[in-house]
Amino acid sequence: MPRLPPQMTTLDDRLLPRIRKVIDKFGRLANFKDHVFKAGTYSASTGKTTGAVVADCPDIKITPLDHNVRKYDPRTEVPEAEAVTMVAADGLPIVPVKNRKIELDEGTTTVVWTILKIQPISTGEKVGAYVLFLGA
Repeated sequence: MPRLPPQMTTLDDRLLPRIRKVIDKFGRLANFKDHVFKAGTYSASTGKTTGAVVADCPDIKITPLDHNVRKYDPRTEVPEAEAVTMVAADGLPIVPVKNRKIELDEGTTTVVWTILKIQPISTGEKVGAYVLFLGA
């Protein structure tokens, strides 16, 4: 892999914490459900998976939902998407995965969204944020 110029890693070092700081300040809390932290081993004879670590990842800040999805994906690759949000990659304990659930507290109810598509935004050599296309 070619080495990046030193200014690219300097940009990452400065920009990634800033992206997270802005989302932490203006974002809202979300609970990423059933994320696989460690893959398990599947046994064909028993039909079970053992050794997997699956857990919720609560209290992750995301940007407020934007329901104007077309401006993010004008080619409508995800026509069923109803909302878009972003999550900062810096310090994120998980990597967002398609078809995982995100719970948002809406006062008296909890709304569950499904991640339909993920678009990483790179700042240089690292991912700065993930754009998440959500459907109900």
